[in-house]
Amino acid sequence: MGVLTEDKKAIVKEELEYYKNFRQEIPHSLPFWPLGLASDGDDWMALGLKGGKKNRLAVWHIKGDKTCFLPLKEFQGQDLTVTVAFPKEDKKCKLVWDKENGALEVNLPEDGMVRILEF
Repeated sequence: MGVLTEDKKAIVKEELEYYKNFRQEIPHSLPFWPLGLASDGDDWMALGLKGGKKNRLAVWHIKGDKTCFLPLKEFQGQDLTVTVAFPKEDKKCKLVWDKENGALEVNLPEDGMVRILEF
């Protein structure tokens, strides 16, 4: 069995703490898939939860283009402030909300990156 490095242990701890802070909202939230249900071979995946205190969106950059445009049409016309909630210390993810078109531009520069966003 593999042993986690101290860095990996810290990220797992942060992830569990993040989950514990919002898990009570899950039964009252509705899932949504901005890119549709995932399939083998997809370059990007996204799964969101609407409702609760905040909306949450997990975004996976599996491979390929570093930028993805997530359609969030039901929020079109709204002023959204989208932030990276996990991991807290993120300097790589770039986010741009296009209010007019209801789309979130997400840039994750490395394959295999995952971020949880809140808005």
